Amino acid sequence: MAIYKNYLGFEYITVDTGNKRLSQKSGLGLDKKISEIIIQECPIRGRELTYLRSLLGLSCAKLSLVIKGALSSSTIAKLEQKQDTRLSPVNEVFFRTFFSEALGVKLSVKSKILIPDSKEEPIIMAS
Repeated sequence: MAIYKNYLGFEYITVDTGNKRLSQKSGLGLDKKISEIIIQECPIRGRELTYLRSLLGLSCAKLSLVIKGALSSSTIAKLEQKQDTRLSPVNEVFFRTFFSEALGVKLSVKSKILIPDSKEEPIIMAS
């Protein structure tokens, strides 16, 4: 039995494979489930942004093109570099909506997930 805590660096993801090994096929299903958890339930930090972008196979430059320059590739890279810092509410809503559509994840977020807790670290503002 294998249990992976903090899977892929996400403190809220624990994977229990039971008696099975992680295969490429099961890994793809796991990617889908992790993206659903991030999009529907978790604050989006640099770490989540990097993960969701990589699921689409996009570089920061290509993501900037796909979102029609709403954010530059250098801004996206800056947001991603601060892995543990939450994005600003505007950027978080933008990326949550974008990745929801791009990955086919139903978006059903409650407003409390979008309002940062005062105990959280500072929010990254796009520059």
